[in-house]
Amino acid sequence: GQAFSSIVFASYGTPSGISCSTFQVSTDCHASTSLAVVQSLCLNLTSCSISVSNDVFKLDPCLGTAKHLSVSAECSDSTASWGNWTDKSGNMYGPAYMHNPLLLTDGRVMGVIGNRVFALSPDIFGSYTNGTWSELAHMPVDNRPVYFASAVLPSGQVIISGGEYNTNGNYDRTVLYDPVTNSWSDIPKPSFATVISDAPSVVLPNGQFMLGLCVTSPAMGALLNITSLTWTQKKFFNKIGAWCDEDGWTMLPNGDMLSVPTSNGGQPVAEVYNFATDTWSVSGSTVNMLPADGEMGPEILKPDGVFIAFGASGNVALYDTVSSVWSAGTPMPLIDGNRCHTTDAPTAVLPNGNVLFACATGPGFGNSGAFFFETDGFTYKPITPALSNDFPYQYSMLVLPTGEIFMTNPSSIYTPSAAQKQYQDAWRPVIASIQKTTLCAADTNIKISGTLFNGMTTGAAYGDDVQAATNYPLVRITNMASLHVFYCRTHDHSSMAVQDKTSTVSTYFDVNRNIEVGASTLVVVTNGIPSQPITVTISKTCVSITSQPTFKPTSAILSTNKPITITMQPSARTSSTVPLTTKPTTASPSTIKPTIITIQPTAKTTSSVPLTTKPTTASPSTNKPTLQPTAKTTSSVPLTTKPTSGSPKPSTITIQPTVKTTSSIQPTITTQPPSSTTMPPLNQPSIQSTLKPTTANPSRIIQSTAIPISQGNLVCGISSENSVLVLTCPRGQAFSSI
Repeated sequence: GQAFSSIVFASYGTPSGISCSTFQVSTDCHASTSLAVVQSLCLNLTSCSISVSNDVFKLDPCLGTAKHLSVSAECSDSTASWGNWTDKSGNMYGPAYMHNPLLLTDGRVMGVIGNRVFALSPDIFGSYTNGTWSELAHMPVDNRPVYFASAVLPSGQVIISGGEYNTNGNYDRTVLYDPVTNSWSDIPKPSFATVISDAPSVVLPNGQFMLGLCVTSPAMGALLNITSLTWTQKKFFNKIGAWCDEDGWTMLPNGDMLSVPTSNGGQPVAEVYNFATDTWSVSGSTVNMLPADGEMGPEILKPDGVFIAFGASGNVALYDTVSSVWSAGTPMPLIDGNRCHTTDAPTAVLPNGNVLFACATGPGFGNSGAFFFETDGFTYKPITPALSNDFPYQYSMLVLPTGEIFMTNPSSIYTPSAAQKQYQDAWRPVIASIQKTTLCAADTNIKISGTLFNGMTTGAAYGDDVQAATNYPLVRITNMASLHVFYCRTHDHSSMAVQDKTSTVSTYFDVNRNIEVGASTLVVVTNGIPSQPITVTISKTCVSITSQPTFKPTSAILSTNKPITITMQPSARTSSTVPLTTKPTTASPSTIKPTIITIQPTAKTTSSVPLTTKPTTASPSTNKPTLQPTAKTTSSVPLTTKPTSGSPKPSTITIQPTVKTTSSIQPTITTQPPSSTTMPPLNQPSIQSTLKPTTANPSRIIQSTAIPISQGNLVCGISSENSVLVLTCPRGQAFSSI
C-alpha cells in the first residue's frame, strides 16, 4: 500500500551496478533527462511502468550502443506531502504560453504574450482549476515586452515597465492597465533613465512603485507618482554595484528592502536599502557566493521572518530579519552528481510557509530541464514534476487566493497537499471592522479594516525579470445556501507593508455585480490565507451609508479573538443608519466563528429607533469542498535557440504546442439545503448527501461540519435512503474513530 515518495537513482544509458546500493551513472552513456522522466511517471504512485526507449527519454545518450534503465526509488506509507499539477492552457496558444502572471484584486489571474492579455477567472465555486479564460484589452500594438517589471498597485491598477526584449528595441515603455475600464494608457519614461529593460521593481510599504533602472550607471531608481504620472529620481547612495541589472528586491518587515547584488565585486555580500535616507548599506556576508555568471536566483521572505536567497551558484543563504544575521542554508540537491541551481528561476511560498521552487543542472540556464522541490532552506522534498520539461527560466509562479500556485509555460496550477496547506492561525488576516454588513450588488467603496491584510510574505519571486507579488487583500464572499463564491474588487489599500502584525490597515471593496442574495460569509484573503469569516447579508435593496462603520468589534473581542454573534430584534423599521453594538460570547477563543444576523421586525414606524443586539451561541466555520479535475497532458515546445553561460535568454522562440488533454471531470451541482424560515445554527452538524440527479432534483453536496472536541474534531452527517453520505475531515485530518 506504499507509494513512491522519492526517486533516488535513475539512469538510461549504460549505468553500472546490480542492486539499489550499487547503481552508478556511466560517464560515457547517460541521458540527462533520466531522473525527470522517471519522477514524472512514478512519483506518488503505488506502481509504475516505464518504456525503455529513446522516445521516452527524448534523446539517445550513445548512438549505436545497447542501453538499459536502472532505477531505485524510496517508498513511503503516505503521499500526503505532495500535491499535483493541473493543465490550464485550455489548448489555447495565448493562455498556454503567456508569462509574468499577476493577480488582479477581483480574483482574476492576468498574463501577457506579445501585446495580447488574458485573464483566468475562477468558476462559481471559486475553483481556478475549473476556471475559464477570457481575453482582455490588448496593450499598444508596438509594445510586446518579454521579461519586464510589473506590479499590481494599491489602486488595483497594473503597471508594466520595460522589457528585456520588446518590439523595435522599445525597452523603455511603461503602460498602466485599468481593470475597471479594461483599458491601457502610457506613462512617460523617466527623463533620467538610460534604459529600463528587465528592471527590478517593488511596491513600497507606502504604496509607491519604484523601479531599479537596469543598466543606468551609477545605479539609481525611479519613484512613480501615480496621480501625476511623473517620476522622481532616487540616487541610491552607497550602493555596492554600479547598476541594478539582474538584482532582485524583497521588502522586509521593518520597511527596508533587501537584495543580493550580482555586481558585488566578487564578494558574498548583501545590502539593505532605506527609503527614507535613499541609502544602501551592507547587511552582512551571505557566507557562500550566491550569484554566478552575472545571474542570481529568486529571493523571498518566508512567514517565519526568515529571508531565503537561492543562488545561481547552487548555494542557499538565510537572513534572520529579527537578529539581522546571515547563515548558510543547505546547498540545493545533487541531480546525477550535478548541483541544482536557480539561474533566473521561479519560487512561491506555500501556505505552510515552505517554498516551492524550480532548479536545473548544467551551465548557464541549465541543460537538464526543471526539477521542483519544497524547502525550508535546510531540507528538500522533491515535488511532482510540472507538465512540461522546460528550463526553469521559462516558468513564472503566482500564489492564488486558494493557496494554489499558478505557473506559466504551459499555464498550470499546483494544488498543494493537505500538509502543504497547513498555515498558522497567527498568519491569518484579522477583520476588525467593516463599514456595513448588509450589502447589495450596487455597493461600492465599502471600507474594511483589520491587521495583516498584507500578509506575511510577498508571495512569489523570480528576480529582475518577473515580479508577481500578492501582498494585498482580496475580499471573497460565499453564499451560505448555494456555496457560490464571489470575489469583490479591492482598491486603495492603506498599506503594502508585510508582516505588520499590529497596525490597523484598511482597503475598500466593490461588491461583485453578480452576487447572490442571502446570508453569506466574507473573508479577507492574502497569499492564499483567509481571515476567519464574518457573516454578511446580501440584500436586494441597497442601504446608503451616512455614518461611520456599523460593525466594529470591541477591543475586548479583538484581544481575545472571541467569536461575534449578533441577533437583531428591532422594535421598529427605520430609514436611518443604525449602529450595531456587540458583546462577545463565552465560546472557545481558539477560533473565530462566523457571525449570524437574524432580523425579526415586530413593528413599523417612521421614527428613528436605535437597534440593540444580544449575543447568541457562536457557530463554527465550515470548509467547503473544492472540485478538482484530473487531466493528462503532454507538451512539446522546442526552442530554436539555447542560452549559454553568461548569455541573454533566447529572444526567438518557436513554439509548437501539441497539448493533448484527456480530462475526467465529474461535476457536482451544489444546491441549497431545504428552505426554512431562518438559517440553522452552524454549530449543528449539517446533512451532506449526494442525491441521484434528476431534472427536478440535481445532485447536491452539503459540506459536513466539524465540531471541536478534546482530541480533534467531531464530524457528523445524515443521509436518506438511496443517496450517498459524504463526510470530510477539516484541515487535512483523517477519521480516527467512528
